[in-house]
Amino acid sequence: MIKKIAIHCDLSNSSGLGHLSRMKNLSIELEKKGSKCYFLFYQQNKKYVTKHTKMLKVIFFSNKNKFKSIKDILLKNNFSILILDSYENNFLLEKTLVKHGHFVVSIDDHLRKYHSNIVVTNRIPENNLFTIKQNQIWLSGTKYILAIKKAKRINKFKNKPKRLKLLLHAGGSSSYNYIKNFTLATLDAIDKYNLDASIICTSSYAKNYIKKLSIKYSKTSKLKILPFIKDLSKKIKNYDLVAGPMGTTTFEAIMSGIFPFSVPIKDDGRDSVNSWHTLGHLAHLTNIEKKNTIIIKDMWSLIITNYEDLLNLLIKNSKQLDGLGPKRLAEKIIFYFKNSEKRIDNIDVKKKNDLVYSEKCKISDIRYFFNARNKKKTEGVSILKRRLTWPEHISWWLRSDIKKYKLLSVGHTIGYYWIKINKDKEGKFITSDYFFSKDMPDKIQLAHKILRIQLKIIKKIYKNSTWIIVTKKTNKFLEILYKKFGFYPASKNSMFRALNKPFKKNRDTRVIEMII
Repeated sequence: MIKKIAIHCDLSNSSGLGHLSRMKNLSIELEKKGSKCYFLFYQQNKKYVTKHTKMLKVIFFSNKNKFKSIKDILLKNNFSILILDSYENNFLLEKTLVKHGHFVVSIDDHLRKYHSNIVVTNRIPENNLFTIKQNQIWLSGTKYILAIKKAKRINKFKNKPKRLKLLLHAGGSSSYNYIKNFTLATLDAIDKYNLDASIICTSSYAKNYIKKLSIKYSKTSKLKILPFIKDLSKKIKNYDLVAGPMGTTTFEAIMSGIFPFSVPIKDDGRDSVNSWHTLGHLAHLTNIEKKNTIIIKDMWSLIITNYEDLLNLLIKNSKQLDGLGPKRLAEKIIFYFKNSEKRIDNIDVKKKNDLVYSEKCKISDIRYFFNARNKKKTEGVSILKRRLTWPEHISWWLRSDIKKYKLLSVGHTIGYYWIKINKDKEGKFITSDYFFSKDMPDKIQLAHKILRIQLKIIKKIYKNSTWIIVTKKTNKFLEILYKKFGFYPASKNSMFRALNKPFKKNRDTRVIEMII
């Protein structure tokens, strides 16, 4: 039996309560299994810590020498395990403790290098980004999200409100200055879409900051400014929209069936847009996008216009957020601790094969597909004159008349393609495009593979149709390839159907067709 476990997490007026919240959830599950959990905090934060940890067993350590203080506490109190959930650099601490036989678990948000026995990250495994040491266990993915369900999912479609209720926040420290453009665009959305808005301000500075912004930029006088909300996870169900920095509140909103609009508060390496999109949470912007007011406003327009469709997509793909993450992780920690003497392979790492094959895209592919479409130099047939924005891509992705696919090799995605069924007064016709996700040495062979797969799908599903492709004349190798497949120069009528306007000959564009 593991008797005593030490937990050190960030907790101060600048860190917010996210780390404490998830460690409390984990400690509850560990204690259900017979362990006693003690929380370790800096002595200098004692006043703030005491305010938020009244029901916990707490030990304070010296501000001067964290490394020595924690090491001494572990030895003196005979702790079996140390769990670290901190953004501070604990690399040397982990290395020394593991070397001397201590069992260390690190919660990761940044994909850093660790010496810990177990590393836990909410990110989905992508492109071998994880640096795994020998005998080190990485537990990854949404099944280890350390949020719990405190209320059943709310069905927002049964009694749809006339005015959507919005909760705007800026993390535990209400740092609205880090997301100024996002805040301004949200204030504009409150006016434009007549939202019933409440804004959390946990400090007098944040309250004054919001008041100044609203006086200068907002027309509405109906903003409700709220202080710190106790048990926010239970009260979040009272809203329809939650906007603010990604984190624990975002997870709790999703688990409650509430639609979130989120951004990273800083560009500190801990954001994983693809992990959020895997949950069906598409209204999450990158650090660059959050600075673009036009993109944020377009995103708000997309959310309000497609609220039900986007929320349905979120609910469908976030069922894995079942609130059992703390329980799963507690079981894994105890299992791996008890077997730490043995060699244990990382069971989360899947074997890869060498085949080249095609699959339908999942919601988790949406950002990768977007990046491939927006490459400066596309190898496909795209004739887009400018880069797409994220809201534009979501609108395109939501269309049911466009089928999206990916091409994989050695377990990695190497390209994407789409097939669209179009209808006009003359009947159906097919358009398509493809993009490589990275520079490939055998583009001709891969393009041949994609066209062969597309042709097979189109023949099976879209019989008696015309397949029209609009491409660039600069892609000389494609011209030969298309001829081999049976394409020929399109008629003026087909050109008009594909372009929705009379075709003007120029040096850049070619239109070809084939009868299926």
